[in-house]
Amino acid sequence: MSLVSTGALAGSALQEQDIVSYIDSRNAEQIALLEAYSRVSRDLDGPALESAPSADRGGADVSYVSQYVRASLDGLGACGSGAHSENETLEVSSLPIATKRAAMFMARN
Repeated sequence: MSLVSTGALAGSALQEQDIVSYIDSRNAEQIALLEAYSRVSRDLDGPALESAPSADRGGADVSYVSQYVRASLDGLGACGSGAHSENETLEVSSLPIATKRAAMFMARN
């Protein structure tokens, strides 16, 4: 945790604290889980799926519990752009494959 003085208001300070755990995409269980999901994608004639570089990942809800589970996935939904902004878009055409992938993965696991 760090303490940063903003100077905006006399006597005020901003406390910064890391609250989101980092998901280690290199551990064996994480790799196996992603491979199982990627296999489903390939079985549906889709692309092989890979972990995004940590610098490119956003803050996923699963990050809050990642320290309590052996492996987890995020970013499984539809495609789009402008995430979490007033310009966010959703590619409606990506919904069927995202839904099929998730359903088949859950059925297999």
